[in-house]
Amino acid sequence: MKVLLIQTLRSICVCCNKVFIEEIWKKLVIDKIPLGFKN
Repeated sequence: MKVLLIQTLRSICVCCNKVFIEEIWKKLVIDKIPLGFKN
């Protein structure tokens, strides 16, 4: 039971980190790269 809880928390953290990193990345990309060049 405890192991399952730890695994669940870990995957939630990974998910949140991905979203967080993507948001930062988008902000950086939007700030640095002209809109015409954006993929």
